[in-house]
Amino acid sequence: MKKIILLIMAFLVMVYCYFGGFTTGDYVDGVEFKDEIVIPSDKRIIALREATHGNKEFQELKLSIFKKLVEENGVRALAIEGDFGGCLEVNDYIHGGSGSTLEAVKKIGFKIYQTKEMMDLIDYMRDYNMSHLDDDIRFYGFDMQRTKYLDKEYSDEDINLYLKEIKRQNKELDSSLLRDKYMAQNIEWILEREDKVFVCAHNEHVAKWGSYDSMGKLLSLKEENGYYVIGTDFYKSKCNLPFMGKRIVRTFYSHDPLTKSLKMSGKNVGIIDTSKLDVDYIYMGSLGEGFYLIPQSYRIFQPPKTMYDAMVLFVNVNPTDIIE
Repeated sequence: MKKIILLIMAFLVMVYCYFGGFTTGDYVDGVEFKDEIVIPSDKRIIALREATHGNKEFQELKLSIFKKLVEENGVRALAIEGDFGGCLEVNDYIHGGSGSTLEAVKKIGFKIYQTKEMMDLIDYMRDYNMSHLDDDIRFYGFDMQRTKYLDKEYSDEDINLYLKEIKRQNKELDSSLLRDKYMAQNIEWILEREDKVFVCAHNEHVAKWGSYDSMGKLLSLKEENGYYVIGTDFYKSKCNLPFMGKRIVRTFYSHDPLTKSLKMSGKNVGIIDTSKLDVDYIYMGSLGEGFYLIPQSYRIFQPPKTMYDAMVLFVNVNPTDIIE
């Protein structure tokens, strides 16, 4: 009898860890899901929150929104949560530089970018520039955690000077708070060079509100930045993550009532204007490059209406394929 009880308890723990509870969460009545996102033309920084780094739908969304911004909003720059120096190398590549697309994405500095979806984005930018020689688009990274590719000399003296600043940031980096402060500073440097920029990063880095001074919070405080942020989330994610030295695919449920409402509507993708939401704090999925079995490690409990201007929600999202 004792053995049976232990087996039942072990089964219940497994169920709890798989679903993050014994249900898949609540839902919200009366949510209006739209098919298209409308981004105000007067915004200078348009940011995209990636609920996870390891799902292809969020990476494909990055490209589709960037195309829309290029064609309709006059955006000519993309900035990602990647190495500053490595992304300058990618910028050279999309302007006709030598090498392959895979070689270019490997220079960004994070394994999460070595995917078909990122290669598709880089190919789009290179193809665009080859056919728009007088109206090119640019690629930036705003992270300072690594110093590779920072010793190269560029014809642009402004870039050469800022490479020294990135080295200084790297040397002084001692906390995640300081990292967000520096990332915000680096975005503002990009904004001095660009009229508008599309910024992509994980979760609270881009949110306008949070428990600490995130990059997005700092940028949104300055009205002249014209900050607009798009959140994302999932109902169920099969996510590509690192685990004990290798990549694995693991299933997560966000317990986001908005994505459950989307699932109940019969759609797989839905867009919401957060200003029309009648909800306060809710659970949302948040997966970086690490996780634990406890739900608190892959969920946040925060107010989407305060954090984001709009949200793109998915019912099911699938894992990226890391290309070696």
